[in-house]
Amino acid sequence: LPLLILSYCTCTHPKCSGYSTFRLCAKRLPCALPIFAHLDAGSSTFNNVVKTNLDEVRAVIEDFNKVAAPYAKLWKGQTNPAFESWSQDRADVELLTIICNLSFNRAVPNPRLLNIHYEPFTSGVYGETSYEQMQSIIDEIGFRESDVFLDLGCGVGQLVMYVAGGTRVKRSVGIEINDLPASCGEAMGKDFLKWMKWWKKKCRPFELLHGDMLDERYRNVITQSLS
Repeated sequence: LPLLILSYCTCTHPKCSGYSTFRLCAKRLPCALPIFAHLDAGSSTFNNVVKTNLDEVRAVIEDFNKVAAPYAKLWKGQTNPAFESWSQDRADVELLTIICNLSFNRAVPNPRLLNIHYEPFTSGVYGETSYEQMQSIIDEIGFRESDVFLDLGCGVGQLVMYVAGGTRVKRSVGIEINDLPASCGEAMGKDFLKWMKWWKKKCRPFELLHGDMLDERYRNVITQSLS
Protein backbone atom coordinates (compact mmCIF):
# COMPACT_ATOMS: atom_id res chain seq x y z
CA LEU A 1 0.00 0.00 0.00
CA PRO A 2 1.58 3.33 -1.05
CA LEU A 3 0.69 4.97 2.26
CA LEU A 4 3.58 3.15 3.88
CA ILE A 5 6.18 5.05 1.88
CA LEU A 6 4.76 8.51 2.33
CA SER A 7 7.51 9.42 4.79
CA TYR A 8 9.99 9.33 1.91
CA CYS A 9 8.14 12.07 0.03
CA THR A 10 10.11 15.10 1.21
CA CYS A 11 9.31 17.61 -1.53
CA THR A 12 8.71 21.07 -0.03
CA HIS A 13 7.34 22.71 -3.18
CA PRO A 14 4.23 24.63 -2.00
CA LYS A 15 2.14 23.17 -4.82
CA CYS A 16 3.32 19.61 -4.35
CA SER A 17 4.42 18.62 -0.89
CA GLY A 18 4.34 15.30 0.86
CA TYR A 19 1.49 16.77 2.88
CA SER A 20 -0.63 17.32 -0.23
CA THR A 21 -0.14 13.70 -1.21
CA PHE A 22 -0.89 12.61 2.33
CA ARG A 23 -4.22 14.47 2.32
CA LEU A 24 -5.17 12.74 -0.90
CA CYS A 25 -4.32 9.35 0.63
CA ALA A 26 -6.37 10.19 3.70
CA LYS A 27 -9.35 11.11 1.55
CA ARG A 28 -9.12 7.82 -0.35
CA LEU A 29 -8.78 5.76 2.82
CA PRO A 30 -11.47 7.26 5.07
CA CYS A 31 -11.72 4.18 7.29
CA ALA A 32 -8.40 5.14 8.92
CA LEU A 33 -9.30 8.71 9.84
CA PRO A 34 -11.46 8.11 12.93
CA ILE A 35 -8.55 6.41 14.71
CA PHE A 36 -6.83 9.69 15.44
CA ALA A 37 -8.89 12.84 15.78
CA HIS A 38 -6.17 15.32 14.85
CA LEU A 39 -6.24 14.03 11.27
CA ASP A 40 -9.97 14.52 10.90
CA ALA A 41 -10.86 16.75 7.96
CA GLY A 42 -12.39 19.30 10.30
CA SER A 43 -9.41 19.51 12.64
CA SER A 44 -7.55 22.81 12.79
CA THR A 45 -4.31 20.91 13.43
CA PHE A 46 -4.81 18.90 10.27
CA ASN A 47 -5.63 21.92 8.13
CA ASN A 48 -3.03 24.30 9.53
CA VAL A 49 0.11 22.28 8.87
CA VAL A 50 2.65 24.54 7.17
CA LYS A 51 3.19 22.68 3.91
CA THR A 52 6.69 24.11 3.41
CA ASN A 53 7.81 23.09 6.92
CA LEU A 54 9.38 19.68 6.39
CA ASP A 55 9.35 18.80 10.10
CA GLU A 56 5.60 19.42 10.43
CA VAL A 57 4.84 17.56 7.22
CA ARG A 58 7.02 14.61 8.22
CA ALA A 59 5.41 14.41 11.68
CA VAL A 60 1.84 14.21 10.41
CA ILE A 61 2.82 11.73 7.69
CA GLU A 62 4.63 9.49 10.18
CA ASP A 63 1.51 9.48 12.36
CA PHE A 64 -0.60 8.46 9.41
CA ASN A 65 1.81 5.71 8.39
CA LYS A 66 1.53 4.16 11.84
CA VAL A 67 -2.22 3.93 11.39
CA ALA A 68 -1.95 2.76 7.77
CA ALA A 69 0.36 -0.18 8.52
CA PRO A 70 -2.26 -2.58 9.94
CA TYR A 71 -4.68 -1.65 7.17
CA ALA A 72 -2.04 -2.49 4.59
CA LYS A 73 -1.65 -5.98 6.09
CA LEU A 74 -5.42 -6.41 6.20
CA TRP A 75 -5.75 -5.42 2.54
CA LYS A 76 -3.27 -7.95 1.17
CA GLY A 77 -4.91 -10.96 -0.40
CA GLN A 78 -8.51 -9.92 0.06
CA THR A 79 -11.14 -7.60 -1.34
CA ASN A 80 -12.40 -4.81 0.87
CA PRO A 81 -14.72 -2.03 -0.37
CA ALA A 82 -12.74 0.51 1.66
CA PHE A 83 -9.63 -0.31 -0.36
CA GLU A 84 -11.30 -0.58 -3.76
CA SER A 85 -9.55 2.43 -5.27
CA TRP A 86 -6.19 1.06 -4.19
CA SER A 87 -6.69 -2.43 -5.59
CA GLN A 88 -7.74 -1.36 -9.10
CA ASP A 89 -4.91 -1.30 -11.64
CA ARG A 90 -6.36 1.71 -13.50
CA ALA A 91 -6.75 5.21 -12.09
CA ASP A 92 -10.29 6.52 -11.81
CA VAL A 93 -11.18 9.97 -13.15
CA GLU A 94 -10.64 11.75 -9.83
CA LEU A 95 -7.23 10.23 -9.15
CA LEU A 96 -6.05 10.64 -12.74
CA THR A 97 -6.98 14.33 -12.72
CA ILE A 98 -5.15 14.82 -9.43
CA ILE A 99 -2.04 13.07 -10.74
CA CYS A 100 -2.05 15.17 -13.92
CA ASN A 101 -2.48 18.39 -11.95
CA LEU A 102 0.21 17.34 -9.48
CA SER A 103 2.69 16.59 -12.26
CA PHE A 104 1.81 19.79 -14.13
CA ASN A 105 2.40 21.94 -11.04
CA ARG A 106 5.76 20.31 -10.42
CA ALA A 107 6.90 20.64 -14.04
CA VAL A 108 5.55 24.16 -14.67
CA PRO A 109 6.54 26.49 -11.81
CA ASN A 110 5.06 29.55 -13.58
CA PRO A 111 2.20 28.70 -15.99
CA ARG A 112 1.98 32.35 -17.11
CA LEU A 113 5.34 31.99 -18.86
CA LEU A 114 3.78 29.46 -21.21
CA ASN A 115 1.41 32.06 -22.62
CA ILE A 116 4.17 34.28 -24.02
CA HIS A 117 5.16 31.50 -26.42
CA TYR A 118 1.89 31.85 -28.32
CA GLU A 119 1.29 34.96 -30.43
CA PRO A 120 -2.31 36.18 -30.04
CA PHE A 121 -4.71 35.98 -33.00
CA THR A 122 -2.52 33.60 -35.01
CA SER A 123 -2.96 30.02 -36.19
CA GLY A 124 -0.79 28.90 -33.29
CA VAL A 125 -3.55 29.77 -30.82
CA TYR A 126 -6.69 27.67 -30.96
CA GLY A 127 -7.98 27.16 -27.45
CA GLU A 128 -7.31 24.69 -24.69
CA THR A 129 -9.16 21.55 -23.65
CA SER A 130 -9.68 20.86 -19.95
CA TYR A 131 -9.52 17.44 -18.32
CA GLU A 132 -13.29 17.55 -17.87
CA GLN A 133 -13.81 18.20 -21.58
CA MET A 134 -11.33 15.46 -22.47
CA GLN A 135 -13.17 13.02 -20.23
CA SER A 136 -16.44 13.92 -21.97
CA ILE A 137 -14.80 13.13 -25.31
CA ILE A 138 -13.52 9.81 -23.95
CA ASP A 139 -16.97 8.91 -22.62
CA GLU A 140 -18.64 9.88 -25.90
CA ILE A 141 -16.22 8.20 -28.30
CA GLY A 142 -15.12 5.19 -26.29
CA PHE A 143 -11.52 4.76 -27.44
CA ARG A 144 -10.52 1.26 -28.56
CA GLU A 145 -7.30 -0.63 -27.90
CA SER A 146 -6.36 -0.24 -31.57
CA ASP A 147 -6.74 3.56 -31.53
CA VAL A 148 -3.88 6.06 -31.50
CA PHE A 149 -4.60 9.40 -29.81
CA LEU A 150 -2.80 12.35 -31.43
CA ASP A 151 -2.70 15.88 -30.02
CA LEU A 152 -1.28 18.41 -32.52
CA GLY A 153 0.04 21.42 -30.64
CA CYS A 154 -0.10 19.55 -27.35
CA GLY A 155 1.52 22.21 -25.16
CA VAL A 156 3.07 20.42 -22.19
CA GLY A 157 1.16 17.28 -23.14
CA GLN A 158 -1.18 16.97 -20.19
CA LEU A 159 -4.02 15.62 -22.36
CA VAL A 160 -1.67 13.10 -23.94
CA MET A 161 -0.91 11.75 -20.47
CA TYR A 162 -4.53 11.93 -19.39
CA VAL A 163 -5.60 9.76 -22.33
CA ALA A 164 -2.71 7.36 -21.68
CA GLY A 165 -3.81 6.98 -18.08
CA GLY A 166 -7.56 7.03 -18.62
CA THR A 167 -8.07 4.82 -21.66
CA ARG A 168 -6.72 1.64 -23.22
CA VAL A 169 -5.58 3.18 -26.51
CA LYS A 170 -2.68 1.63 -28.39
CA ARG A 171 -0.63 4.74 -27.67
CA SER A 172 -0.99 8.47 -27.07
CA VAL A 173 1.15 11.01 -28.95
CA GLY A 174 1.59 14.78 -28.79
CA ILE A 175 3.55 17.22 -30.97
CA GLU A 176 4.57 20.69 -29.75
CA ILE A 177 6.63 23.27 -31.66
CA ASN A 178 7.54 25.70 -28.86
CA ASP A 179 10.61 25.11 -26.71
CA LEU A 180 9.36 25.93 -23.21
CA PRO A 181 6.13 23.87 -23.34
CA ALA A 182 8.06 20.98 -24.87
CA SER A 183 10.69 21.18 -22.14
CA CYS A 184 8.04 21.33 -19.42
CA GLY A 185 6.25 18.43 -21.09
CA GLU A 186 9.33 16.26 -20.86
CA ALA A 187 9.59 16.98 -17.13
CA MET A 188 5.87 16.43 -16.62
CA GLY A 189 5.99 13.10 -18.44
CA LYS A 190 8.67 11.77 -16.11
CA ASP A 191 6.80 13.01 -13.05
CA PHE A 192 3.50 11.58 -14.31
CA LEU A 193 5.02 8.12 -14.72
CA LYS A 194 6.52 8.34 -11.26
CA TRP A 195 3.18 9.14 -9.62
CA MET A 196 1.31 6.50 -11.62
CA LYS A 197 3.83 3.95 -10.41
CA TRP A 198 3.59 5.28 -6.84
CA TRP A 199 -0.17 4.73 -6.89
CA LYS A 200 0.37 1.36 -8.62
CA LYS A 201 -1.68 2.39 -11.65
CA LYS A 202 -1.08 1.31 -15.24
CA CYS A 203 -1.08 3.58 -18.26
CA ARG A 204 -0.71 3.13 -21.99
CA PRO A 205 2.49 4.14 -23.86
CA PHE A 206 2.73 7.84 -24.63
CA GLU A 207 5.22 10.05 -26.47
CA LEU A 208 5.77 13.80 -26.61
CA LEU A 209 7.52 15.05 -29.75
CA HIS A 210 9.21 18.45 -30.06
CA GLY A 211 8.88 19.97 -33.51
CA ASP A 212 6.62 21.37 -36.22
CA MET A 213 3.59 19.18 -36.89
CA LEU A 214 3.93 20.07 -40.59
CA ASP A 215 7.45 18.68 -40.75
CA GLU A 216 7.83 15.72 -43.09
CA ARG A 217 9.33 13.57 -40.33
CA TYR A 218 5.97 13.51 -38.54
CA ARG A 219 3.96 12.47 -41.58
CA ASN A 220 3.97 8.78 -40.63
CA VAL A 221 3.00 9.55 -37.03
CA ILE A 222 -0.01 11.57 -38.18
CA THR A 223 -1.16 9.26 -40.96
CA GLN A 224 -0.84 6.16 -38.79
CA SER A 225 -3.13 7.73 -36.20
CA LEU A 226 -5.74 8.27 -38.93
CA SER A 227 -5.65 4.72 -40.27
